[in-house]
Order: sequence, then C-alpha cells, then structure tokens
Amino acid sequence: MATVAPPVPEPPSHRTIRCPRPEAPEPRKPLPALDASDAALAQSLSGVFGARSFAQFFRPESLVRRIVATVDNLPRRSYASA
Repeated sequence: MATVAPPVPEPPSHRTIRCPRPEAPEPRKPLPALDASDAALAQSLSGVFGARSFAQFFRPESLVRRIVATVDNLPRRSYASA
C-alpha cells in the first residue's frame, strides 16, 4: 500500500510589515524622590481601587517602602521588616 505525502505549504509572501511609531517619544514625567513618592502612589492606587477600598486595605505611611519590602521578601524564608 502506497502512502501519500502531505501537500507542501506555499512559502509566505514577501510583504514588508511596517509598525507605526511616533516620530519622537513623549517626554516622561520624572519619578518623585523616594520620600515624596507615597502621595503619588496613593493617588494612583486610589484611582485603581477606589478611595474607599484604598483607605480600607492600605496603610498610606511608607507605602512604597512597604511594597518593596513585601516583594523583596516573597522568595525568602525569613524576612526583613520595613
């Protein structure tokens, strides 16, 4: 019994794909200093979660330091406090 070979696919066409990109990137607002960053982060998180939920689930004091300490401690068996 003879086996039939599968059909050979046609090669892709040689089209050039061009991605649109802006002429110049928009200037980014510089990040605040660490000691001044809690207010900006609190405002952003309040916009995401809502002011009521943010007030209920977050402590706004040393917010950035606490989040960094939490993420840094995730893979560790012992942890450092913020």
